[in-house]
Amino acid sequence: MKQEQFEKIVNWMYRHARPLDLARWRLHFENGKVEDVWRALAAYQNEDGGFGHALEADSWNPHSSPLTTSEAVHLIGECGGNPPQEITDGILRYLASGNDFSNGLWTYTVPTNNDYPHAPWWTHTPESSCGRYPSTILAGFALLTAEHGSALWRRALDIVSDAVEDACSRSEWTEQHEAASFFGLWQMAAEAGLIEELRLGRLADVMGKAASQLIERDPEKWGGYVCRPSWFVESPSCIYYPEYRELMEKELDFIEAGIALDGVWNVNWDWGGKYEREFAVSETWWRGDIAVKNAMLLRRFGRL
Repeated sequence: MKQEQFEKIVNWMYRHARPLDLARWRLHFENGKVEDVWRALAAYQNEDGGFGHALEADSWNPHSSPLTTSEAVHLIGECGGNPPQEITDGILRYLASGNDFSNGLWTYTVPTNNDYPHAPWWTHTPESSCGRYPSTILAGFALLTAEHGSALWRRALDIVSDAVEDACSRSEWTEQHEAASFFGLWQMAAEAGLIEELRLGRLADVMGKAASQLIERDPEKWGGYVCRPSWFVESPSCIYYPEYRELMEKELDFIEAGIALDGVWNVNWDWGGKYEREFAVSETWWRGDIAVKNAMLLRRFGRL
């Protein structure tokens, strides 16, 4: 990427990004302080310890939900972990409370989603489900941070054990978010040196099969909401990179070519004509998030 284009991204971030995403940008590209990220992230945390307030920008529900809390977990991992203890303790308190937990998993949606502007896919119904997402991510976080042997730790271990058995028995994967949550779980455990203790070694092969089924190989279709290679190949050190090296180069070309005239990338989804004013705001929030993620991806592959 040319320096001129990079400067356009910088200017857009300072003009339009949420404080949280600007803090992430400064941390990753301007030697910013991680404490600024934690301060901004804490603003989305509720008294029960869960997260809401449109941290997941397609749901304006201010109340805590497992999905929005899993977004906080993702950002913690992105920024190197080790947030203030108050943030970690709050998440663990929410997960241990039994709120939004049913049939052995944290729920995919919550009833209060329907009371606030949201994308159609966050409408709550009794049937709302995305398999084991986001429970795998939340359980992984609990295993890494909760007191070993505590009730929450044991609950998380049961969730992870059942999830791994389920994953290993599948012949078909149809949902990229669910598959990516398993991949995230495996990565968290690997970084913590807990692959053997949690018996997650089998997930590496399983996720390879999921990637093979889910990744869209036709670049002409990447403009839609599809599973691109970077869902599973986040850096050249990824175990799946050799298999998808050429396809990743094509995706990086696609990303570089897709920057909008105002400096950052557009979203490739909408809310189906509902809550148009709120979606216009959320669209801007998402563009800041996408700018951080795309720039980080390009840098990891030597394009920035």
